[in-house]
This record gives sequence, C-alpha cells and structure tokens, in this order.
Amino acid sequence: MAPEVFSHHTGFKSDIWSAGVILYEMTYGTPPYSIFPDRDQKVAAISTMTPIHFPAIHDYSLLDCMRQCLRFDCHHRPNAYRLQLHPYTQT
Repeated sequence: MAPEVFSHHTGFKSDIWSAGVILYEMTYGTPPYSIFPDRDQKVAAISTMTPIHFPAIHDYSLLDCMRQCLRFDCHHRPNAYRLQLHPYTQT
C-alpha cells in the first residue's frame, strides 16, 4: 500500500510503489516491513514513513531501482517512462 493511499491521493505513482514492492519481494523473499507481524503495525509503519530496510545486494542498479520506486514522496518517484529508462530495466 503506497503511503499516499492514506491521504486519498493515489495515482500512477502508486503503481510505481507497487512495482517497487514486487521487486523487493522478488529480491529478498519477503515484502518491506515483514518484520512487523501485525497488519496494523505495517500500516502504521507505512503511514509514518518508517524507513524501509534494504539489505545489501550485488546488483546496484536493482537496489537503486527499488529505492526510487519505494520513495515515500510520490513526487520524487519515477513515472513509468522514467522507470523504463532506468539502467536496471535496460538489462
């Protein structure tokens, strides 16, 4: 769930967040905030913009792509066109 869902201002950038969550799950085997067992705790972590932990990986472009997709401020997330131009999606 993208952070902007809580303010009811969703849009295409919310889909970019979702793409970031999918990349995160594919990379690490668990979703962001998996350390919180309770759904309410996860919602609270997202709504308060608790930083997402990104364990180290060898593919820097993948890590950068996930970080860009999972930016809390949707205005700083790439749009779909910019995401297509990211080095990770070019490989």
